[in-house]
Amino acid sequence: MDAVSASRLNTNPVAVNSKVASGVVVALAGKPLFTLYQELAAEVDGLVGRLLKEDKEGDVRRDGQLLAALASWNPLRGQYPKAVVLEQLAERSVAVSLPDGNEQGEYFGVGIGGMLYLAGGLASFAGQGGNRGAVYWQRARELVLYSLDLSDKSGYIGQTQRGIATTDGARCLGDWAQILSVCIHLLRQRADREVQIAAARAVAAMLNYHYQPDLGLMVELTRRDFFLYDDERASYVHGKGALAALGGLMAEAERGKEEKLITLVGRYLRQHLETAWDPVDGGLRDEFVDGTWAVVKSVEVQGEALVALAALVACRGGDWEMEWFGRVYEYWLTCERSVSPMGLCQTVDCVAWLAGLLERDGRSVDWFTDVLEVT
Repeated sequence: MDAVSASRLNTNPVAVNSKVASGVVVALAGKPLFTLYQELAAEVDGLVGRLLKEDKEGDVRRDGQLLAALASWNPLRGQYPKAVVLEQLAERSVAVSLPDGNEQGEYFGVGIGGMLYLAGGLASFAGQGGNRGAVYWQRARELVLYSLDLSDKSGYIGQTQRGIATTDGARCLGDWAQILSVCIHLLRQRADREVQIAAARAVAAMLNYHYQPDLGLMVELTRRDFFLYDDERASYVHGKGALAALGGLMAEAERGKEEKLITLVGRYLRQHLETAWDPVDGGLRDEFVDGTWAVVKSVEVQGEALVALAALVACRGGDWEMEWFGRVYEYWLTCERSVSPMGLCQTVDCVAWLAGLLERDGRSVDWFTDVLEVT
């Protein structure tokens, strides 16, 4: 594998480009960086308030995504009154039994996506879980390794980005992206050989098998043996999974300070965005089917692109990624953004990358301190 080393154990995310580290990125999307940061933080504020008013216990994706997003949102840390929300979510997640046979469909749903959302939430919260942090970290580790083992089984049934169950043990790009994301959160807190191997497997699968040079894109499915299917699935691309994969690869490159991987992923991201962009009405199209981009442009795909671009700006700070962040951001603002844990996670991830840029510039950054009022 040409872009990842399974022995990499550095857990300190650091800017690898001196332009970014020295604070050259002072504006993004046509406005001062701090202003953009405040706008997105306000978006997070509104989403959190509305999501916490909803009562949807028993939805594993909501539980995991909400836990991950809230864990990254500073007002809920420490002695903030609503910190109990995090603790309750984390404890409920730890108490859930691992799926066994048919039980998987009840809480965790089809495939390993739900389980990995839960693992991601626990891994995110483990670093601020106090005395229970080690418990949350260990449970997240258990879930991600269990998920990887489950996906290796010949009878594994996964789920595509469109919510369709896969067949004959297909490998799903979205699964690999989630596995890598959980591993990154875990490895930033402590080194672990098995988690490192899982991360390296995810990187290898995405770069060596899902990325197709002839298309310049990442296909959603491969066969269990990693060969391409001999039907339309061989060239089918869904932007949500592909962009989540590219964003995860960029985060892993930053974690390991791997300049070659940053360059490689940056090139793949550029290929996807420039191909998927609607030249007439703007926006990123969701699906590449039978050699043609479909017309649908979902807000979730725009959100994944923003996260990946924010990561690339934080790692490299070049003109192309800064221009494209602004282009996608402007289109994202025109989209109807429903209240969803996925939208919250994407916005929080984007804000976190921007906060890192501001902090590297020597600015003290904190999230709103009195914005969450749930009645």
